[in-house]
Amino acid sequence: MTGAVYVAERQVEYWTSRAIEDYFLNAGYDCVAYPLTPHAEHYIPADFIFEAGQHLKIFGLQYKPLHGPTDHWHLTQPQHQTVQSFPWINYGLSELRATRDVRNSLHALRLKSCAFPYVAELTLAASFPYKRWGAFSRGLEDCSEGRIVRCVSEFTDLFATALGVLPAVAEVERMLDVFLLNLDGRRALRFSTEIRGGGELA
Repeated sequence: MTGAVYVAERQVEYWTSRAIEDYFLNAGYDCVAYPLTPHAEHYIPADFIFEAGQHLKIFGLQYKPLHGPTDHWHLTQPQHQTVQSFPWINYGLSELRATRDVRNSLHALRLKSCAFPYVAELTLAASFPYKRWGAFSRGLEDCSEGRIVRCVSEFTDLFATALGVLPAVAEVERMLDVFLLNLDGRRALRFSTEIRGGGELA
């Protein structure tokens, strides 16, 4: 029995995604968002993201809301095994316990590598080690987080391979954001499951 979530999954994803996008906007990035679909690689504006710089990074966040009353994150074995195949995707473990705190979503986020043995209920204590957003974002710049992408074809191959597997996971379990950053050109693409195919919010 996993218990009820404190804050609905979609709210966790929406507010955390928005907070990350705001972070990059405040850091001087141009940001463009697209829906995450099995064919999302076709949306890539190559002239926007691949020009003016060679330092490009991809990273993904698999969001998990906090469950009560024992404070843990619920994981599923098929999803955990799938996400482990993509080391550039981390768990985004939300600590939100009330909807009134959703605007502080980024401060209540634990970023954890998926490279650990599966457990059905990941407790607060078992979530160590993890990173806060400040340390994680610095890791994107010094290449300790995310994956370097060198060209459009490398990104589309990597992206399409991941999307070919991840949509098989149940919709409520897929709370995923994928980001592509041009660190030199200060540009960012965000692909999110909380955006519908037409570009509007889900």
